[in-house]
Amino acid sequence: MNETIHSIITEIRSIDAPRPVYIAFSGGMDSTVAASIAVEALGKSQVILVHVSFGEYAYSQTQSNVLFVAKRLGCELVWVKGKSKQEQVLRYGPSCNLCTKRVKLAGVRSVKPFEAILISGANQSDSWGTYGKKRMLDTYSPLFELDKPMIKQMLDHYGIPLDRVRAGESEHREGCTLKHLMKMLAAPAYHGSAVSESNETLLGILREKKFQASLANVKVIGPLSRNIALVNVLPTPDSLVREEICEKIMSINTIDEAHWLDTPIHLEVIANPSVVRTKEARYWLEKGKFAPEFAVPVRCSWRESKNTKLRTYQVVGFKKQYSEGNEIIM
Repeated sequence: MNETIHSIITEIRSIDAPRPVYIAFSGGMDSTVAASIAVEALGKSQVILVHVSFGEYAYSQTQSNVLFVAKRLGCELVWVKGKSKQEQVLRYGPSCNLCTKRVKLAGVRSVKPFEAILISGANQSDSWGTYGKKRMLDTYSPLFELDKPMIKQMLDHYGIPLDRVRAGESEHREGCTLKHLMKMLAAPAYHGSAVSESNETLLGILREKKFQASLANVKVIGPLSRNIALVNVLPTPDSLVREEICEKIMSINTIDEAHWLDTPIHLEVIANPSVVRTKEARYWLEKGKFAPEFAVPVRCSWRESKNTKLRTYQVVGFKKQYSEGNEIIM
């Protein structure tokens, strides 16, 4: 571990670029570790944390974590507003990668000098770590070759508690609440509020109950005129907690239905023709994106959307399934 950290420190010090460096700082484990190593390499005065805030789409716990880590490291913290740009990007369908590029990274670049280095927390757990490069133009990802267990060890090395870099939605990868909106953000006051309030409600109840979840989210699906909440929690809480969660989520005025997921499900997905006609794209969405964020096994049916504004996909409905022998009943 010390050898790996020392190697990264040496690499950071060798970068020929103006100081300070700018960290794309989400407040999560990856960017916190990247920032901690940069501080050890260059000193806190040469590291600036840039947090792109998504307003109510950011978990309240995330905001608290950002402030905690910035104070712990002693670095300057710069806030950049990203909510309106995020709404523009996601208006045409879910696209976390595009949001990262056009909102998060663009937000950091909006405050850093052109020649300065942008440090990201990209690693082998995300798509950039898989398909990107460790150094590309002004962006450098010191954790690029590492996996989550190694990064967790580094977090422990720097003595930062895990609960100060987690919002509580997942042990593996977190983000903003809009990552759980599985349709177009056509009406932020309706679609955005539904996914934001339902996820904050879920995590608030789990924190109150001191329930340790490895996965906790509310996926919002349905046609544009109806918000259907699909509640995912692992491990499964007892029946009283489940009832309380569904009752409170149903009390949100932008939620039309709420369902606890405890059996395999079948998602009905409409998508841009470029997605439907590409086997690899459908496979990646179903197995690489959907499956890891659901508490139950997921299958999908696909059809082309007639909405020309939909650039990616929209989950318009679902059916619960149950197994009977080798047959799947829907």
